[in-house]
Amino acid sequence: MYFNISTYGNDLDLFKELELKPFNGIPERKEYFVGDIQLDKQTLIEIYVIGYPALFWKAQIYKGKERKYFKSINTGSGSLSDYWCVIKIIAQDRMTREVFELLGENMITIKDFS
Repeated sequence: MYFNISTYGNDLDLFKELELKPFNGIPERKEYFVGDIQLDKQTLIEIYVIGYPALFWKAQIYKGKERKYFKSINTGSGSLSDYWCVIKIIAQDRMTREVFELLGENMITIKDFS
């Protein structure tokens, strides 16, 4: 069965704010590069999506002028809007144990390269 995997409607405002291009008809079950977000002078976030047809998100975070690999985040299914605040907190290195426990283990997976 073919699914038309596209940006969720509730993500369109966030995509516009982050200057990401909405996607439509991307390949099923394959990682698709959505775009880069320059969070601040020192932090770049690459956003990827995998459609099953539910959307799963991956954020690769790089720090510094040399773009050192910092963290990789994989989410559960949902919209980018569901996870953006957490991705941003992690990218800013403000994640605490309390916040992580509040999210639950099934919501996100973080690989630390710092």
